[in-house]
Amino acid sequence: FPVTICGRYTKIGRMVYVSCFIDVNAIGTGATTTVSGLPFTTANTSAQILTVGKTSGLLNSAVSISAVCAINGTTVQLYARSAGATSDSPFSGFTSGTEVNFSGWYQASS
Repeated sequence: FPVTICGRYTKIGRMVYVSCFIDVNAIGTGATTTVSGLPFTTANTSAQILTVGKTSGLLNSAVSISAVCAINGTTVQLYARSAGATSDSPFSGFTSGTEVNFSGWYQASS
C-alpha cells in the first residue's frame, strides 16, 4: 500500500477523541490534503481543529500544519502555513517518506 493510516477513537456522549498516524510509503493518486474516514459525522458547528503532532519528510517548507474537521462530514482537511504567509492554505507537501500524526476532540452530530 502506498499509504499506511492507523487511527483510533473513543466516543463519550457526542464528544469523539481521535488519533491518527499517516505514513506515506509512495505517492499515489488520491487526495493529498484530505483524510477521510472519521468514525462519526461531525456536528454542524464552526471548524473543529485537531492538533498536529510529529511531522517529518514534508515536501515544502511549512512552518505550521493544522487539521480541520469538515462540518457535517467525516473528513479532515490538512492546512499549512509557510514562512512569511499571512494565512493557511490546503497542504500539499506530502512525498514518499512523509509522516504526520494528529489527534484531538470533535463534536459528533449525534
